Amino acid sequence: MRSIYRAILPLGKKNENLPSFDAIEGEIGRWIQKTTAGQITADQVTQEGPVANGSSSLEKVLVERKDVKLKAFKLEKEDGREGFFWKTELVIRAIPNKFPLVTVDLSNGRKDFRMVPTGFDVSRPAIVPTLLDAFGSPEGMFAKSIGVTDEYVPHLIDSIRSPKRRVPFVYVSRSNETNRSLVDADSLANNLAGVAKVFEATNWCQGYIFGDQIGKSLSCFNGSVRIFWPSGQEGEDRIFHPYFHSEEIRKMGERRAVGRIFELIAPFTTETPIKESYAYVKHLKDREEAEKGRKSWEDIALDTDTRVKQLELELATARQRAGNLQRRLDSETEISSSPQEGQGLFLPHFRNPLEAYQHAMTRIPGDRLVCASRVNTQIEGNKYKNPVQVYNALVWLAFNYLDARRGVTPDSDLEGSSLKLTGLEYKPNQKETTMKMYKEEYYVVVDGVEFALSPHLSKGTSPDSELSLRVGFDYDKKNKRIIVGYIGPHQTNRAS
Repeated sequence: MRSIYRAILPLGKKNENLPSFDAIEGEIGRWIQKTTAGQITADQVTQEGPVANGSSSLEKVLVERKDVKLKAFKLEKEDGREGFFWKTELVIRAIPNKFPLVTVDLSNGRKDFRMVPTGFDVSRPAIVPTLLDAFGSPEGMFAKSIGVTDEYVPHLIDSIRSPKRRVPFVYVSRSNETNRSLVDADSLANNLAGVAKVFEATNWCQGYIFGDQIGKSLSCFNGSVRIFWPSGQEGEDRIFHPYFHSEEIRKMGERRAVGRIFELIAPFTTETPIKESYAYVKHLKDREEAEKGRKSWEDIALDTDTRVKQLELELATARQRAGNLQRRLDSETEISSSPQEGQGLFLPHFRNPLEAYQHAMTRIPGDRLVCASRVNTQIEGNKYKNPVQVYNALVWLAFNYLDARRGVTPDSDLEGSSLKLTGLEYKPNQKETTMKMYKEEYYVVVDGVEFALSPHLSKGTSPDSELSLRVGFDYDKKNKRIIVGYIGPHQTNRAS
């Protein structure tokens, strides 16, 4: 299809409130309903999705980016001849505190691409004068002619010669005989609305005043009409600015003359580039949808990746827990069928507490129990006669006691559990005065954090290191582990 008419319409009046987007859309909706004879209603114009009914179809695209709101319409109608269509594309652009802009592009042709000449009458879409009448134009584009007084002639000539002018001017003079124009200037202005300005002389003699001031080569008088293309300069060839002599107009008739003037101007309107065309807005919408789709897939991929990492972490935790449980099971399944007090775990013979300590630390996970560095020194010289209880104490702390503190198992009988499985008494507290008096023995620092060794496991009260054992520890709430800070004989107190 070929474009045959194009208009760019800034809407609104200076020093007045700007037309609203909805008001402009409403006018377009009513025009579409009228021009399609009700096949498409005004309500359907504002609804989402394409509309098709009878010989008419309408597509709409809405894009909102930052402060710019764009809505494009593509209306197609079959004109009664099979395969021959008229297409009107309109785009509304609205930016806060700026005059809204409407572009109109009219085209026609065959969709089957047959090279068949088809006659048709060209006219601008009726929506153009409708919008200008409803909202006005900051550029002074009107759907009616502008009357030119004698005093206004110099200003008109300056405007004709201005290099800033972007639209044609049409000057309509009056007949010397009747003091009336040979064409209806308002009808001509309505037909050229949005693409040209029409000026009409207010008396017959003004044509001569106009000619004297602009130059005889560009004069226009006695009912004649002249088109002034933009960037006109004095002395240019009169053919460049088409001239319709009064006799020529009489021969053609008024209606044909108006149509001929429109046919001269309309083809040049299509040379005006339109950035915000229907295709452009549709392209923006497609990119927007593609971006949403890409973002959606990225979100899905991110969620999937996050879930995979979460499952990997859960799997690693489960494996670690399974390993811990297996080590605990390895220890606790060796329980003697008839255990004696303090010998609840059936274990190899340890020659001394150091050997029992080292064996325990190779089997207990580091996230369950940590011994302060000073414990290594304490255990080296320890001569406690029942080293297996050292091993049992550490295993009991790392599993039974820790699980109770973590809430995995109940802690209702820690004393009984400790005595049965380790042969040592569990005591949750030390005397505060003793701990403060002998702070070096009852406090320990691990990883920069100070722990109080108030809870402890105890056996015997003799000062003889072979007959007594103390295991001082604390629960690390942050890391949920046991901190062992003392393994040795009876600790110092006020009584000793």
